[in-house]
Amino acid sequence: PLSQNVPLSHCVCLQGGSLALSENIVSAVRYCIIEGYSPVIIAGWQVARRRSGFVWFYAIRLDRAYMSRLKHFLLTIFYKLPRFLRSLLSRAIYRPKLGKKVDLSGWTIFSQDVSIGDYTYMMEAGFIGRVRIGKFSSIAQGLTVGLASHPFHSFSTLRMFGAHSPFRGRPKPIGLLNDTDEPPKVTSIGNDVWIGANVTIKGGLTIGDGAAIGAGSMVTHDVEPFAIVAGNPARLIRYRFDEEKRQLLRELAWWDWDIETIYANLKLLDEFDTNLRSRLTSTLPKD
Repeated sequence: PLSQNVPLSHCVCLQGGSLALSENIVSAVRYCIIEGYSPVIIAGWQVARRRSGFVWFYAIRLDRAYMSRLKHFLLTIFYKLPRFLRSLLSRAIYRPKLGKKVDLSGWTIFSQDVSIGDYTYMMEAGFIGRVRIGKFSSIAQGLTVGLASHPFHSFSTLRMFGAHSPFRGRPKPIGLLNDTDEPPKVTSIGNDVWIGANVTIKGGLTIGDGAAIGAGSMVTHDVEPFAIVAGNPARLIRYRFDEEKRQLLRELAWWDWDIETIYANLKLLDEFDTNLRSRLTSTLPKD
């Protein structure tokens, strides 16, 4: 492997003896991955009495089989770590986008592409990935959303080239139906949604604003706004309100108001006052 001691602000990515300047270490790592290298940051620190940091940076070209074995090895270590360490690592790696005053309890395991809206609270989730969660939502412990699917249409439900397969790292036959490397689709969970404990939501679904999902449910289809669903698979129980009230709440979209406006109109909202429609267009500010 090649190595170079370089300023952190001008990280040098070594590739076969040539140098490629990058703006920061993140872009350098991304560049090496795209070019087929496996970058490893060996050390980084602040030099005493100086503001410039230094990094030893290694870039090694690895074949597909080696990378697959390395990924499996790292995943094995990851899942043997205490949950709080896995949670901290997942949050540091995937950097979920959190709105104002989001309240997260426990040690949730995050994956890629997660955003949580303002004033939502969530207890310790089992796993969340590729999901957009709206504002003012209430989520009990044990939520699972964003897991990859298995190839039910193929001869085997085992992903033959996945991390746990004996064939990982080998060349894949062209057109193999079992090849399921495509990531799960993005799930959308609306505003003011209540999700009970230990709920699993299939990837790519839309959970409408104001919906409620009963504890232990397995959600396999979209959920309409203000619907109450429960069961395995989850089925419609009823709607929280009649159509007139549901329409009023959709028009008001109170979750988009600034927090002081919501507080000033709590009584009118609680009474489903239709006069709020006219006030909405004239006096209610929004974020």
